[in-house]
Amino acid sequence: PFNGFRDLADYYRDLGLSGDDKWRKVRVPTLAIAARDDPITHCDSLHAAEYARGNANLLFLITERGGHCGWPLGWAPWRRGFAFSSEAISVFVGAVLACG
Repeated sequence: PFNGFRDLADYYRDLGLSGDDKWRKVRVPTLAIAARDDPITHCDSLHAAEYARGNANLLFLITERGGHCGWPLGWAPWRRGFAFSSEAISVFVGAVLACG
């Protein structure tokens, strides 16, 4: 046991939305951003269509290209930082606040 988890399966069950159908219990609007070409977490593992259909509080933004580390833009991404993901989050939060 490590950090209160019985084993690796117990850790992953607690960590993700899939474990114990936690995705059905999300009550706060939540945005997940993923890329189809992410080499670490494949977007299909997010179950985006199923979860979004079953819970209006879950919104998934899936891009064709991007990455695992924030969608840096252009040849010199350090100049603009992570403008894409920052803008997406800003638009999402603004829309949630506008809906009250």
